[in-house]
Amino acid sequence: MKEHILAAYADASGETNQVALASAIDDVTDSRKAMQRRFESALRRYLEQSGNRGTELHADWVEQAFEYLDTKKPPKVFDDLTFAEYTSLLLHKSRWPDYGKLFELDSKAVHKLLDEVRQTRNILAHFRREISPKQRDQLRFCAGWLAQHPAAITVTHMAQDTAHLSEEARVEVMEPMALYGVPESSDTAVIPTDEELAPEDSRYAPFALWLQSQPISHDRVTLTLEQIEGIINSTLPASARQHRSWWANDSVGHVQSQQWLDVGWRVATINMTEERVTFARIKEREKAYIDFFGVLMAELQKAASFPVWPPAPDGRNWISVAGLPKVQSQLIFVYALARGGRFRVELYIDVGDQAKNKQVFDELQSRKGEIEVAAAEPLSWERLNERRASRIALYHEGVITDEPEELTRLRAWAVDAMVRFYGAIAEPASQALKAVR
Repeated sequence: MKEHILAAYADASGETNQVALASAIDDVTDSRKAMQRRFESALRRYLEQSGNRGTELHADWVEQAFEYLDTKKPPKVFDDLTFAEYTSLLLHKSRWPDYGKLFELDSKAVHKLLDEVRQTRNILAHFRREISPKQRDQLRFCAGWLAQHPAAITVTHMAQDTAHLSEEARVEVMEPMALYGVPESSDTAVIPTDEELAPEDSRYAPFALWLQSQPISHDRVTLTLEQIEGIINSTLPASARQHRSWWANDSVGHVQSQQWLDVGWRVATINMTEERVTFARIKEREKAYIDFFGVLMAELQKAASFPVWPPAPDGRNWISVAGLPKVQSQLIFVYALARGGRFRVELYIDVGDQAKNKQVFDELQSRKGEIEVAAAEPLSWERLNERRASRIALYHEGVITDEPEELTRLRAWAVDAMVRFYGAIAEPASQALKAVR
């Protein structure tokens, strides 16, 4: 139900229209607006009883009087609604006429079905008694009925926006061969998102890395299930082809969705028949990255004694900070919010040639002891043998969805860490690069 509702409140880019959704939630919940409507009804009843039937209510006076009763109850958010409120939202007058025709039941029949399911749900949830065979059959029918309407998850106006395109132009399918970002022969600017998978990583982690490596210009990518299997080098479970719920953007219960949510992507649309899934960047996450890195770079510029590049956060999970002094190279200092809830301060080594990158790394690692003493803490030495680049880094716990005060503390650590890290490794890195050249 929630997936169908969110699809109905998506805009042409696939993002949830939060204003329209909030307005509809306000209509179906015990909100201030609903309370004021009941207050007005009570006023009219009072006037009728006092012999003043037909007296027009003055809107401003009603508003002023209602202020004495208004409890300032905060509006409900989508995930906190009741089953009955989800039903009302699914059938809301602002959306149902547009996509209700995709279903094979009219709104009254849908309301009756879902209300009976709600009652069965309450019996089960509160352990009241056993449910009847008829109720079990009804639950199965309702679950199957919702799952059998994948067209509803593709919003009507989104389909209209792309109706003039051919199928080839409409579906942007990325090749799995681009799994880890920039090809070795490319002159494209470095994207420091290379990571090596650990034994304890999820089988879906390669797909998270693939999404993370996509250029910032790619807001949406569409893949077949076969292509996703090529990226993870494994077969998806049968449920991925049978149940739409497998693709739900669940940050708690689903191992697979935790991977794409962790790197700032979400499932936008699903076509179970054609086995295609469209992923879209989480726009709220992009704004959060811009805000976080914008403040962090301003704070670093005040604290650093070395030249810091002008801040230019663009919504990615990383930002370039500085280069080596007096050296033109692709050895850059970077801040990154990495997978697994970790924040990274790093020197990213990529001069465009894998062998030279490893030589620079090895030169630096040969001086590991003195560099770590200067940095005042152990570093993470990541040769990345299967990648073109290498990195040396410091890590700290932190995710972009942390509370504001936690992000403030993370920025304070990041400024101090980058100053120490740069001071410890910049000169040895310049020397290592010269030695390799």
